[in-house]
Amino acid sequence: MFDPADYGLTLEELPAWMRPRPRGIDWPLLAVLAFCLIVAWPLIINSGLPNSPEALLEMHRIYSVSQSIQAGDYYPRWAPDFTYGYGSPIFNYLAPMPYYVGGLHVTIAQAEPETSFKILLILSIFTGGVGLFGFIRQRWGAVAAIVGTVIFLFSPYTLQTEPYLHSDLGTAWAVAWFPAVLWAIDRTFQSGRGRDLLILAFTAMSLLLSDGTLSPILFAMAGGWLLWMMLFSAKPLHWEITMGGFLLGLTLAAFYWLPAFLEKDDIQWQTVASYPADYVAPNTISDLLAPLPLLDQSALNTPIRFNLGLATWALAVFGGIWMGIGFVRRLRKRTTFLKSPEAVSFFIPLVMILSGLILDDSLWGNGFEALQPMDLLGALTLACAILAAQVMVMIEQLLHWSLMRYAGVAILVLVVVISSAPAFYAPSFRPIEAPFTVNSLFELELRGHALGTFRHGYMLPKQATILPEPSTALLNSYNKERIFKVQTESLPPYSLVSVNAHDPTLDDFGIETRQATDVVILTLNYPGWQAELNDRPVSVESVPTTGFIRIPLDAGSNDVIIRFSNTAVRQWAIIISLLSLILIGGLTYGLDRRRPPQEPDHTTSWLWGFGAEQKWLLALIALPLIGISIYFRANPSLITETSPSSSPPAGAIPLRLIVDGGIGFLGYEFDNTINAGDTLNLYAYWRASRPNLPNYQVAIQIVESRTDTVVSETRYRHPANWPTNLWPTEGYITSIYQLQLPDDLLSGTYEIALQVESCDSIDLQPCENAVARNIFNLKGAVGSKIVLPSPLTVQN
Repeated sequence: MFDPADYGLTLEELPAWMRPRPRGIDWPLLAVLAFCLIVAWPLIINSGLPNSPEALLEMHRIYSVSQSIQAGDYYPRWAPDFTYGYGSPIFNYLAPMPYYVGGLHVTIAQAEPETSFKILLILSIFTGGVGLFGFIRQRWGAVAAIVGTVIFLFSPYTLQTEPYLHSDLGTAWAVAWFPAVLWAIDRTFQSGRGRDLLILAFTAMSLLLSDGTLSPILFAMAGGWLLWMMLFSAKPLHWEITMGGFLLGLTLAAFYWLPAFLEKDDIQWQTVASYPADYVAPNTISDLLAPLPLLDQSALNTPIRFNLGLATWALAVFGGIWMGIGFVRRLRKRTTFLKSPEAVSFFIPLVMILSGLILDDSLWGNGFEALQPMDLLGALTLACAILAAQVMVMIEQLLHWSLMRYAGVAILVLVVVISSAPAFYAPSFRPIEAPFTVNSLFELELRGHALGTFRHGYMLPKQATILPEPSTALLNSYNKERIFKVQTESLPPYSLVSVNAHDPTLDDFGIETRQATDVVILTLNYPGWQAELNDRPVSVESVPTTGFIRIPLDAGSNDVIIRFSNTAVRQWAIIISLLSLILIGGLTYGLDRRRPPQEPDHTTSWLWGFGAEQKWLLALIALPLIGISIYFRANPSLITETSPSSSPPAGAIPLRLIVDGGIGFLGYEFDNTINAGDTLNLYAYWRASRPNLPNYQVAIQIVESRTDTVVSETRYRHPANWPTNLWPTEGYITSIYQLQLPDDLLSGTYEIALQVESCDSIDLQPCENAVARNIFNLKGAVGSKIVLPSPLTVQN
């Protein structure tokens, strides 16, 4: 067979018609699919949801979208049942792709929301793995692509943190689409074909529709890669077509981001002091680079640990050094666009910028869709994996003996296994005991749990100054399947109300009243709501404070219709997206018709350069990793710890107390010395002594030791990330309390006290007049507070 190397040519220098088409089995891709299956396996075999803070909340959103689609609202911007049934404009601001696809799957397949949630999480793992593999293989070869993909998939972030501890669909899909966009940019640069422009536009659109906070950052990074290639390309590229496809992806997604941006002032965000923190953000680079700790199988809600992974950062450093050497001396006579060190050098400053952003605590907030450190950890892991793939390029180019190459690959596999071993443990899943319904959503909201929309706050129209109290009549009407949204107290005596129709975006009432008046509809007013009275439009006003819809009525019989429709901004956004779709179709057809027959085409190059030695290298990487993965999954005791049920985890200070009512306090840990104005991170460990506990809350106090003066107090609606009436009796619950010390706090010694309080209020905020519970040890009652014996030293 003709080999271009015999004539001093590379595959990139051959015209398309001289290149062979791939035949046979794509073994590297099959290996990547097997690795993805290993990562996703606990999601496949376990019932229920990952026991993470976000999982149940994500299922609420999927269920709400499915209900709207089944009712005929095919692209919902309004969630009718959130916030005690008053509705929420959440879907006008949240990136829609994860929830819309999940809701569509629930509707078409008649599946449970938990099933759709897990399918989406599984697909994000496969999309990210295959996309990164395709991007690296297109540039640096199949073996380097295997190494880079293994580093990403077996990193703590992908193997454990995102799918099983964090479980945020938006973040997972944004990270998954990012390498696919880089791959599509390269394809379009090299070929200039219409089909590649189409792929680039839709992958860029999918990235923007995945997450409202992280996606714009990743989109900007992909744009930086595009500009970088334009500056450092070794030969002319199709930059106009590539830039056009990238920007068309932006306009394709305009139906979402344009209204979300232009209508951001129509809502307000109110924070709820409801839950303790999910994790402690890293303060130093050593926090990111530290070895991954062993998880405790007795932990019911495992806190997220920020770890990049030894293999991830160490191999990225080696890859970066190799890239630096490539600037000084070229190890190949003909450096091409695909293998030039200038290309990969883009990811070195990217890693530095992402690391700086994660460590900069001034960027993180508690507002609506605020950027969090966890959002950027996946992007940092991806960038490090791409740099780590250069280690395989170095091995292939420097180690000329096959035996030395095999030894180098074996060392890589060993480093990956040592680094990722603790991450193979997937914490226990939370069972979903009953079918998910709107009433189960209300039950959780009335307990102050998950909030239906967000856990750390809620979104209200700007006219509402407070969250209205729940309406018993409205909630009861959901049980009767005839939802009654008229506030009867707003009508004169002897008025009659009948419900003609109700769906997520429409309410039709018949109201008969003896005098002209205003009627209040128990729906939060938001731009898009319109009203008709007896077939004529009427103005929609907002009730002061609550923000409910209020419309005028005539004396006598009234037919009242309120419906939610698009605003002018939303209509124009949809038109822009439709015009972009038409333009993409025209460009795709036109470019493919004009494409020169000998235009360079790298899509068929995967078979070249993958001979017998590369197959042995692939086997040396894949077979040990698959075997070790199966072994670790089947024997979690080898990579975890197991604390006794009555003890806190190793490293914590034990303090065994019982709270009147059935809660056990096991122990705590915190830094004993802190500066005034800093944030104190307190870990507290609890357990349920019996099932079906009442709802409790906790107040954390910092007390001056000499005078017993309370200098700071923070109340949380729940002692942990679950309401206490949902606590299982096996294992322990972890709470992370982040207490902001006053800037003017005097130097000295202080005590930390925890006060557990009864809280049966149906409010999302902590109870103000809660009753403190008594605390007992083995000798009897010790008071109404858990006073930690370790003193806190404050320096100012």
